Amino acid sequence: MTFEAPWAFTFLLLFPLIFLYRRAGGRSGGSDFSSLSKDFKLPETMKQRLSSLPYILNMFALFFLIIALARPREGFDTVREVTNGIAINMVLDRSSSMGTPVTADGNKNRLDAVKEAFVSFVAGNEKDLKGRKDDLIGLITFGRFGETMSPLTLSHETLVDFTSNIKLIDNREEDGTSIGDAVALAAARLQETDDTNNPANYKIQNKIIILLTDGQNNGGTVSPLDAAYLAAQWDIKLYTIGFGAGYYKNAFGMVKKIPPGYGVDEASLKEMAQITKGKYFSADSEESLKNIYREIDGLEKSRIESFSYKNYRERFLPFGATALILLLLAHTLSSTWLRRVP
Repeated sequence: MTFEAPWAFTFLLLFPLIFLYRRAGGRSGGSDFSSLSKDFKLPETMKQRLSSLPYILNMFALFFLIIALARPREGFDTVREVTNGIAINMVLDRSSSMGTPVTADGNKNRLDAVKEAFVSFVAGNEKDLKGRKDDLIGLITFGRFGETMSPLTLSHETLVDFTSNIKLIDNREEDGTSIGDAVALAAARLQETDDTNNPANYKIQNKIIILLTDGQNNGGTVSPLDAAYLAAQWDIKLYTIGFGAGYYKNAFGMVKKIPPGYGVDEASLKEMAQITKGKYFSADSEESLKNIYREIDGLEKSRIESFSYKNYRERFLPFGATALILLLLAHTLSSTWLRRVP
């Protein structure tokens, strides 16, 4: 509690003055009675015991009145956050080639490694990634066709659930690598996102697409470079990742490591990134893929602006009302039951 007019407390100096004045005999009224003898005293009545009650009530009324004059009030801090986040669309290849093992024992494939790294990027981990809680993130997968798995959302728990359910394409008619179509779809989804579709006070700072593929475009109606130019037209940055990591068995059954970048159209991915002022990354192992997400996390930082203000509530009324009640009670007692007889 604070006081808007603390100078009013100077009136508390009246209390010692009133006390000294009363002790000096300044009070008026009342009757004095002589003692019949030193050994004999008349018993005190209830009225005599309470004769000082109006005075005490007036002192308390004065005290509460001074507090009311000081204007007590309570302030409530209000913090308002305006989040300037980044809209991110993850475009993920789930063609059959993403089933290539990335571990020598074959227990984890490319798609598994990508999903794990993406979830750490979105939700954070216990080491070096804090997560992207202030960003709108969506997920688009593709084979021969692009598909929106999750729209742009701040509900990242739902996004993580969608990611865990992504499967490799096992239908030959749907298999393929339509990079251009998928990127164009992701760009369109980002372009459609504006402030009217976002949470209150949320502003989009940047729009980016993270494209991950292990192959080269072999389907669809939009070429990868045309999709990149479309993204650049809408100020959308492309981070492209060529994930050529993996192991295979040769004709003799020996497990061999796939050469870095094998099967990846690095030239197109680099040009796509260059067109949109983004960056190309080459991942030749599961660990290097995680490092790429760490680097992107460092390149694209969200910004939160916050400010605070105070709401005040005036609290003088209870003190003023209490003072008024005490004054009325003191006056009533002085005029009736405890009235002094001249």
